[in-house]
Amino acid sequence: GEVPGDSSMHEICQDRDGRVYIYDDTQVYTVDWEHHALVEALFPVNWDEHPVLPGGGPYDFLLSSGSVLKGVSLESGTVTEILQWADCDLVESAGTVVCVDENTFLVSVWDLLSGDSNNQLLRLRRVPAEQIPEKTVIRMAATLSQEQAEYMSKADAVDQILMMAINRFNRGSSEYRVELETFSGATELGMMLAAGDIPDLIDWNNYGRFINDPVSMEALAGRGYLLDLEPLIDEDPELSAGDLLPGLFTAAKSRTGGLHAVPISIYPQFLQGRTEYVSEYAGGGAWTVSDLLEAARAMPEDMSLIPYMTQQEALSYFLECAMPAFVDTDGGTCDFENQTFYDLLTLCRDYCPAETGENYEPGDSLLIGDSIMGRLGQFASETLRTDGQSGWSLMPFPNTGGSPFVYAVYDELSVCAYGAHPEGAWQFLRTLLTYDYQYNSRGMMPVRIDAMNAREDLYLEVNGSCTAEESQAVRTMILNSTALRSRDMTVVNMILEEASPFFAGDKNAEQVAAILQSRVSIYLAEMG
Repeated sequence: GEVPGDSSMHEICQDRDGRVYIYDDTQVYTVDWEHHALVEALFPVNWDEHPVLPGGGPYDFLLSSGSVLKGVSLESGTVTEILQWADCDLVESAGTVVCVDENTFLVSVWDLLSGDSNNQLLRLRRVPAEQIPEKTVIRMAATLSQEQAEYMSKADAVDQILMMAINRFNRGSSEYRVELETFSGATELGMMLAAGDIPDLIDWNNYGRFINDPVSMEALAGRGYLLDLEPLIDEDPELSAGDLLPGLFTAAKSRTGGLHAVPISIYPQFLQGRTEYVSEYAGGGAWTVSDLLEAARAMPEDMSLIPYMTQQEALSYFLECAMPAFVDTDGGTCDFENQTFYDLLTLCRDYCPAETGENYEPGDSLLIGDSIMGRLGQFASETLRTDGQSGWSLMPFPNTGGSPFVYAVYDELSVCAYGAHPEGAWQFLRTLLTYDYQYNSRGMMPVRIDAMNAREDLYLEVNGSCTAEESQAVRTMILNSTALRSRDMTVVNMILEEASPFFAGDKNAEQVAAILQSRVSIYLAEMG
């Protein structure tokens, strides 16, 4: 029969006794089959907990997500967390789960890191704690806000591929075991460090940029909490700095005067401009915010600067891509009292909406910002091939010295200088820089040159949507890129806060710059 609502969102599931129910992406319902109606919502289902599996033992249903297995009892009306896959050191991505008994599960898995698409069936059995070999625990800390902790497990605080790498390391190492823990932000992490409760590793993942209390890697490095990892790479028998993207690691070191955080995966960001307004700056040459402001003044009144971005969002976007133009974290200096910064404030105020809701199609904007999330060859065939011919031209980001791309870091890790086991922390971290991990960590772009080339060679062979010359042109652009998107949201948030009165018309650019010059100078001095 028919089911009310969007039928594409409904699926059938069974409990342990074979009774049939229907669920969507929010609830599991009993069904009145005679009248074709949903009757009662039994329990909620999160979007990532599909499918709802038949249960066993004390559970009517099992809910399996990428990080947690839960059991549902209809009699008591409870949903209970049975286990977190990370605690079982499952290398693979868990799929279908069958409950054999209260202590045994059959789990269908897929090992993403090996590149093997074949599923395997594992028997997961609960054993007494005394049967588990003792290992030295390496503590990895990652950001998980208090709001996120209400609906996410600790394993969700890191990327799934990184979590699999942790589990793979744990199963393969006879000496160490990496255990994940979380902190809600800078305040909680600062209290931990002050109390001597220092983790061995810190994961600076992309999620941490968006919390209300962001942690500054630069500040911790300035205060001596983080090791310089370049000597460890130089001393490693299997790793070499020459294996890694040169511009990326030069930029990473320039933040703090050393390699205090190692980028593991990245997504290059690029900018396109309407050719008729920016043609003199196209082709990879350096241009400035002031040049961009001049181009914006020449565009029609009904055209926006960049789609979907408010004044605050555009200011953050350009600041993060060109932070070294204003702040030298390593040198401990800043310079906001200059025409470039005044022009940046003016650009965002005059050519971006104050509030969301005024969305523009890309054709109605001067610029389009985008990222390479897949293969470079896809970028070559879809963007590079039409450069300048479709009315759009590839542009460097303003005040980045003409770098073809800006590297946005998806994941990077630090080793804490005062952690209990820095040697064990490095033993894990180095595995993330190996060819095998870099080649097989799907989604984001590798930071190793050989892994990048191998993946692009395979794309060229299998897909063939771009030529070898186009593929090589993009690889050359990547190797010539030297700009790194800032992740020090402490400074960015200061600037956004002080820019608000300027956008509202209550202060001029010079007044805002003077306040920032003082605030950021004090912050840099406090960093060390």
